[in-house]
Amino acid sequence: MQSINIIHTLHPATYFTPEVEKALHAFDCGILVLCSVGGVQTKSIILDKTMRRYKLPRLIYINKLDHNGANPWEVLDQARSKLKHHTAAVQVPIGLKKDFKGLVDLVQLKAYYFHGLNREKEVAVDEVFEEVPADMKALVSEKRRELIETVSKVDEKLAEAFCSDKPISATDLENAVRRATIAHKFIPAFMGNSFQYNKGLQLLLDGVINYLPCPIEASNYTLDQSKHGEKRLITSLYFSGHVCQRFLPKEDMVSTKGISTSFLRKT
Repeated sequence: MQSINIIHTLHPATYFTPEVEKALHAFDCGILVLCSVGGVQTKSIILDKTMRRYKLPRLIYINKLDHNGANPWEVLDQARSKLKHHTAAVQVPIGLKKDFKGLVDLVQLKAYYFHGLNREKEVAVDEVFEEVPADMKALVSEKRRELIETVSKVDEKLAEAFCSDKPISATDLENAVRRATIAHKFIPAFMGNSFQYNKGLQLLLDGVINYLPCPIEASNYTLDQSKHGEKRLITSLYFSGHVCQRFLPKEDMVSTKGISTSFLRKT
């Protein structure tokens, strides 16, 4: 059983960006959501710059694949050109717009189909995986090679296997994507539709577990005042007590706290 902590910020558009920026101090990683129709927008650029400033490993989630005008590949190109992301898709959609019905995992080479309505929380979506459709094998092979080439540029171990023409196993590719993502050298791109039907969210959460750092792998730093302000990595080995970072702007009733060592208990 895995535990994922999601920090919920205020809804009003007026406060959205500053609230997210305040909360980012306590994040270990993040997901940048992009619209498959609207692409990279001004707010996307602002939030990505903020995530980059706090050095957060992150995923891209290209949403609304069922909408008219959806083009995830154009959005991925925008992420490379406008956001300067070293990124590649780890999934290929099975159909688009009203025909969107599943995703092919480029790492595991499995096709996932989503059945059920799950509209307004009525029925849960069932996730069923099958073999890659025959009419998609050429596209899947092309996109998997693109993924391997992109990751191998920033991961030496995968590059050695790729240059020697050795078969790249799912485990080797998954480990390479994880290493590159945690090292801030690569950003995996996921896809789906979570506007009305939760198609792809299960695989996105699997990606959070598989590719993003757990708290002990995240790099949090503090200034050690006993060492003349020396920068220190916060670990349980160096700090034996309770260590947290609390972020409370003036005239604000809500604060965000990131626990680095120890824990909080309700009494």
